[in-house]
Amino acid sequence: MSVALDNQFLITLRKILLCNWLYYILCLIALGYFLIATVLLEQSSVYTNETEFIGTITNYRIDGNILNIDLKADEKLKATYLIRTEEEKDYLENNIKLGIKIKIIGSLELPLNNTIPNTFNYRKFLYNQQIFWTVRISNLEIISHQTNIFFTIKNSIQSRVERLEKGSGYVSTFILGDRTYLDAETFRNYQQNGIGHLFALSGMHINLFAALIIFLLKKIKIGENKRYLIAISFILSYAALTNFTASMLRAGLFFTLLKLNTIFFTHVKTINILLLTGAMLTFINPFILYNIGFQYSFTVTFGLVLSSNKFKTKNYFNKIFIISLIAFLFSIPISLNNFYEINFFALINNLFFVPIVSFILYPLSLIVFIFPFLDNFLALIARIVESINNLATNIHIFSVIFPKMPLYMALIYYFFLILSIKNKKLIFKIMIVLILIWSKYKVYLDSTAHICFLDVGQGNSVIIRAPHNKETIMVDTGGRFSFPREEWQKRRRTFNLSDNTLLFLKSIGISKIDNLVLTHGHEDHLGEALNILSKFRVDNIIFNHGDINPGEQAIIDKYSHKNITFNQINSNMNIISLNNNIYNDENDDSLVLLITIYNYSILLTGDITKRVEEDIISQSEFTTNLVLLAHHGSRTSSSPLFLSKINPDIAIISAGRNNMYNHPNRQTMETLYNLKINYYSTQNEGTICLHISYDAHNFSFQRP
Repeated sequence: MSVALDNQFLITLRKILLCNWLYYILCLIALGYFLIATVLLEQSSVYTNETEFIGTITNYRIDGNILNIDLKADEKLKATYLIRTEEEKDYLENNIKLGIKIKIIGSLELPLNNTIPNTFNYRKFLYNQQIFWTVRISNLEIISHQTNIFFTIKNSIQSRVERLEKGSGYVSTFILGDRTYLDAETFRNYQQNGIGHLFALSGMHINLFAALIIFLLKKIKIGENKRYLIAISFILSYAALTNFTASMLRAGLFFTLLKLNTIFFTHVKTINILLLTGAMLTFINPFILYNIGFQYSFTVTFGLVLSSNKFKTKNYFNKIFIISLIAFLFSIPISLNNFYEINFFALINNLFFVPIVSFILYPLSLIVFIFPFLDNFLALIARIVESINNLATNIHIFSVIFPKMPLYMALIYYFFLILSIKNKKLIFKIMIVLILIWSKYKVYLDSTAHICFLDVGQGNSVIIRAPHNKETIMVDTGGRFSFPREEWQKRRRTFNLSDNTLLFLKSIGISKIDNLVLTHGHEDHLGEALNILSKFRVDNIIFNHGDINPGEQAIIDKYSHKNITFNQINSNMNIISLNNNIYNDENDDSLVLLITIYNYSILLTGDITKRVEEDIISQSEFTTNLVLLAHHGSRTSSSPLFLSKINPDIAIISAGRNNMYNHPNRQTMETLYNLKINYYSTQNEGTICLHISYDAHNFSFQRP
C-alpha cells in the first residue's frame, strides 16, 4: 500500500513539475517578494555610534599602505586601516588571515553615494550586501589565530597562489574569483574588448570544471548518478571558496538542479529549471537581483537556453559565433545601463578569445596551481593573450557610446528580442534595431542645455552640453596633488578621478569633447587631462595666455602630433574671454569665460585673485546669472566689489569635503550672505547640474 502511495505521489509530483505555469507563478511571487524586501522595507543597522568591534575576517586585501577588511561582527562591516610603517606591513602580511578573530577600534562612517550622476554608487553597492557602515580603523588587535576548516583551506589556497611569481593574477582569478592580483589596466582592456566575462567565474567555468570531474570519475568506473552527486558536491564547495559570488551561486544552483533533474528523470524543461533557479535565489537573497554579475549571468544563460535549438551545427566556429551573438544581444541593456558603451567588435573577439581562455588559459591556471613550476609557461601564454588583447583595444571604430537606457526601454528591447527568437518574422528584428537607434540618437532631440559642475573633490571640472547635443565643452578636468611615496606604500590598484567623469559623459550621450579648456596649469584643474585624452576623443585644447607650465607642456609633448588642434576654440556658443592679460602668475593667468546660452549667462573664473577681478570689472561692464567662484571660495578671491558688480543670482563653489585649505573661506561666505547671493557647494550638494531651456532653468543635484 505504501509503495503504491509513494508511486502515486511521485507521479503527481512529476505532473506538477512539468507544468509550465508553476514556474511563471513562482517567478511572479519572487518578483513581489523582491519589491517588498528591497523597496518597501528599509533595512537598518544594529550600530549607531560604537567605536569598538570584535569579529571574524571574511576577506581582506593589503595594497601598498592600505589594509581593507571585511569583518563579520554583529553585522557585516567594511573596515580600512592606514599602515604606518613597513615593519607594521610585514607583521600584518604574516598575521592577518581569513577566519581569524580581531578587535578593531575606529569610527563608523556612512558610505558615500556617487556624487557624479550615473556612476558607481558605493553606498548602494554595500547596502545591497547588507553593509551599512564603513570603519576607519585607528587600532587593530588580533584576538585569536584559530580558524575553522573552511577558512584554513582557503588560506592555504591563497597562500599557494601568492607564492607564484608571475601567474598569480590569472590563477587567483580562475581559482578564487579574485582579480586582486590581475593588473587593473589589463582587465579594463579585456572589458573594453567585450571579453571581461571570460574572467568572471560563472557557468562556463562551472561546466568545464564539472566536465573534468565527471570525466575523471567515469575513468575510475563510478556510476553515473554517483558521478553527478560527487560533481554537485565539488561545485557547491567551489562556490563556497569564491564566497558564493552571485554568478557562481547562480551557476552552481543551476548545475545542481539540472543534474537532479537527470538523476530523478523528472524531465523538467531546462528553461523552467533556470526560472526555478532565479526564483530560489531571490527568495534566499532578494538583493541579488541588483548584482550586475547575477544580471549578466542569468540573462545571458536565459538567452542561450531559449536559443539552444540554434546551436545545432557541426562547425565549431559557427557555433561559437551564434553563442557569442546571443550572449551579446541579451547583455546589451545591462551594458548600456552600467557602462554606456557597446563594442560590436566583441563578437569577433569572442571567436578568438573564448577557445583560448576556455581551453588554454583557464585549464593552465588550474594546472599551475597544482604544479607551480609551470608558472613561467603560464606567464608566457598570458603575455601573448594580453598583447593580442591590447592590439584589439586600439580598434575603436566598432565601439559605440549610448546614453543610459531606462528600464522601460530595456523591457521593450527584451520583449522584441524574445519574440525574434521564438518567431522568425523580420519585423521583430527591425524593432530591435530601431530601439537601439532611438537609444543612441534620442539626445539629439533634447533642446535643453546642460551645465554640470562636477564633484571632483578639491578641484574644478565643468561640463557644458549644448542644446541638441551639438557641442560639448569641458572646462578643467579636476585632479589630485600626489605626494612622494616609498616603495612599500605604492598601491597596485589605482583609480583615475576622471574615469567617473568619462562614464558620466557617456551616460548622457557624449561621445567626444569638442573643446577642452584648461584655465591654468595647476594639478587640481588639469591633473586628469592626460587620462581623459588617452581614453576619449578631444578635438581642441585651449590653454590660457600665460607661460606654459610643466603640466601643460606634458600635454603638448604627447598630443601635438595627434589629430588635435591647440588654442583654436571652435564653438557655436556665445563665449567671451575676459582675462587676456599676462600676470606671470599661474592663478591670475587663469582663463575667465562668460558663456551665454538662451540669454542665461555663466561666468567661470578659474583661480583668479581679487586684483584680476578688479581689472576685469574695470575693463568690462556686465552682469551674470551664475558665477563659479574663483579658487574654490578662497579668501584671495570673490571680493564684495566684484560680486556686487557682476550681480549673480547664484554662486557655485567647487571644493572638496574636509579639504586641508578650509575652502570655502568664512570671509567669502560672509560676502555671499551680505550681498544676499544664493550659493551651492559641491562639498554639500555633490555634482550640481543647471538645465537651461528657452524659457526656464532649473537645478539638479547628486548629493553625497
